Amino acid sequence: MRAVAEKAGGVSPQTVADLRARLVEQGMVLRVGGRSRWAPTGRRQALDLWLAGFSATLSPQLIVGRFRARERAVEALEARLSSSLGDEGVWRCGGGAAAQRLTRYYRGDRTVVYLAEVDASLPKRLALVRDASGPLLLMRAPGPLAFESPRADTVHPLLVYADLLAEGHDRARDAAGVVFDKYLQNEETDA
Repeated sequence: MRAVAEKAGGVSPQTVADLRARLVEQGMVLRVGGRSRWAPTGRRQALDLWLAGFSATLSPQLIVGRFRARERAVEALEARLSSSLGDEGVWRCGGGAAAQRLTRYYRGDRTVVYLAEVDASLPKRLALVRDASGPLLLMRAPGPLAFESPRADTVHPLLVYADLLAEGHDRARDAAGVVFDKYLQNEETDA
């Protein structure tokens, strides 16, 4: 419980125990031989529950802001962000930028960047202009697990999946399905 709590961003071990008990109570997790295992449809139900919470509660709290950069081409923007943020601490791409890196399937026009720490002067230092419909979305990472990924330049596939679904259009949903099939569908059965 303590290891899970620490990896989840320092939540209380009691919070982890309470959540597992709730998942058992709702039938998503089964206790088998002293271990916790996902019920046959439990992982999918838990994922749906997590996605609803991410969209409605967590994601709005993580948003630093939406911005517009001087670069119009996403490749040029990513190159500048990479050179500028390289010394800024831990950061990774999410959304379509991460999906393209993970699957080579979809990129899209929006760039999502997750940051471990956010300095209030960062947008100014990066010469970004705040724009409610801008293509660059800066987000705080929800915890250290966000940076555990098959690639060193992307967030966890679960965040990539959630970001793509939040975009709300068909190509992004298709890309979310590819990410799910490749990285999320066949994870461990232990819960």
